[in-house]
Amino acid sequence: MIISVIGSLLAFNQFYILTQGGPGTETTTIVNAIYNRGFVNLQLGAATAESIALVVVIAAVTVFQFWALREKD
Repeated sequence: MIISVIGSLLAFNQFYILTQGGPGTETTTIVNAIYNRGFVNLQLGAATAESIALVVVIAAVTVFQFWALREKD
């Protein structure tokens, strides 16, 4: 379950190959938005900050899942 949640937050390839985030911004994921900001708009500092924030969010979600799914004795 933990790996599935992390994988869904980091989904990029499937959406980028199929739609490039379109039509409009309907299929833009978090990682796709970071990619566009960093490599299309050349705002590398902002893309780095968003990437670090994403890592912190994923770490927090993972810690919560470990806590919620732990075995109780």
